[in-house]
Amino acid sequence: MECGIIGLPNVGKSSFFSLLSNINNNNLIKNYPFSTINPNKSIINVYDKRLINLCKILNFLKYKCNNIKLIDIAGLIQNSYKGKGLGNIFLSYIRNTKVVINILRLFYNKKIININNNIIDPIYERKILFNELIMKDITILNRYIIKNKNYKYKNILNKILYYFKKKNFFDIKNICNEKKKIIKKFNFLILKPYIYICNIDKYCSKDELLFIKEYFIKKKEIIYFLNIKKEIINNNNNLGKKKKINKIIKKIFLKLKLNTFFTIDNKKKIIYSWKIKKKTYAYKASKKIHSTFSKKFIKVEVINYDNIIKYKKFNKKKVLIKGKKYIVKDGDILKFIINK
Repeated sequence: MECGIIGLPNVGKSSFFSLLSNINNNNLIKNYPFSTINPNKSIINVYDKRLINLCKILNFLKYKCNNIKLIDIAGLIQNSYKGKGLGNIFLSYIRNTKVVINILRLFYNKKIININNNIIDPIYERKILFNELIMKDITILNRYIIKNKNYKYKNILNKILYYFKKKNFFDIKNICNEKKKIIKKFNFLILKPYIYICNIDKYCSKDELLFIKEYFIKKKEIIYFLNIKKEIINNNNNLGKKKKINKIIKKIFLKLKLNTFFTIDNKKKIIYSWKIKKKTYAYKASKKIHSTFSKKFIKVEVINYDNIIKYKKFNKKKVLIKGKKYIVKDGDILKFIINK
């Protein structure tokens, strides 16, 4: 599951990537536009307090977290959808991600080049981003309709195109939810889940932050205020507790709409966490352990994390035996029984 980091040039994308991935590399951070041509990639762990609690109760030594693939994508500018700057490359990378983090600039360092006519306005930056994504989706959809004049679902596509041009996202989402199979091929940029990070500094006023926060609340969007430079310094000096960073990583994971299940290795005393889509059957979840498990699946032994917390031990009497069509719940601890 990939998460892309985007934004205008020089807003702190690569710095944020370094912070999340713990890559302390100044070569990633440059003070000129389009310094990130080929995306930087890293795997980051998703902090899950349940793993620590399970280790304490079961007296285990180690645990393995879920992870997310993080991609630092080249900067966006106006008319990127037409190919300006690194536009087409930029937008193709976004299309392949499941969740997008948009970094917005709210720091006033004059030494850092500002290609946005020296305007410091996160709301304006967000509007630039939104417009570029909409126009790219319109371009691709319009091109498809022209090339496929006899497409049997052409009327539905024309209706979606109409709503795109009107920027009526409520109706776009409703139609796309109803016609998932039809629109799946387009992988619309505008329908992806977005998280906004406002990169601040010590000169930001409380009124300024409140105004921006209220704007995003009205848009029903998530925004965090983060002094990325300060967080990096604290992290390098072991001063930061990473609470904000862990919260953001967890929010990314939630945006992916995934569940977590656990497995236990009693010999090695390790607890493993695994990510799966919601409403996944047990036999499909078993593929996470080994690709052949789903074919050899017999049954699964299930006990939930909440049950272990409640009794402060692994209560064998509370273990349930389930079949291949059991829908795995978030926090389930599973033992797959397979045909050897």
